[in-house]
Amino acid sequence: LIAFTDNKFNKPYKDLEVGRKLYEMNDEGKYKEVIEEGTRFLRDHPFDLRSLFEVSYAYFKTNNKVVADEYLLKANQIFKAMYYSGDATTITTPAFALNPSDGQDFILNAVGGKIGTMGSGRDKDGYFIDMLEMKMEGEQSQTLYFIIHHATKKMFE
Repeated sequence: LIAFTDNKFNKPYKDLEVGRKLYEMNDEGKYKEVIEEGTRFLRDHPFDLRSLFEVSYAYFKTNNKVVADEYLLKANQIFKAMYYSGDATTITTPAFALNPSDGQDFILNAVGGKIGTMGSGRDKDGYFIDMLEMKMEGEQSQTLYFIIHHATKKMFE
């Protein structure tokens, strides 16, 4: 994941648009188009969580559950890598996130929580950090921290 930050195809803020478009297409029932466009995008962006989830959903809706599960497995492997990079519970142990929406996807899809307040800041070394409030049913909310400094450096590419 970290090595991909230098990949010429990695444009974290621009890539968000693709995931949003795939989501809208799934919402409109355009599953075949999601599979085609999403698969094409994932060739050069294999770690894009939103696209992995949207393509998985499209395969699921077209009754191809085996392939849908393969895309979910890839997304879950990324979640594990994020967690192993840092447990996200303090600003000194942030989890790595490839793009700005990965922390949100981690809370929603890996942990099963809801997102509360969203903010950002910098750690003691000046690196840009996303700070996301995670709300779990029946538990006190907790702030999780995700390092996205590399993404902000590419913001205007």
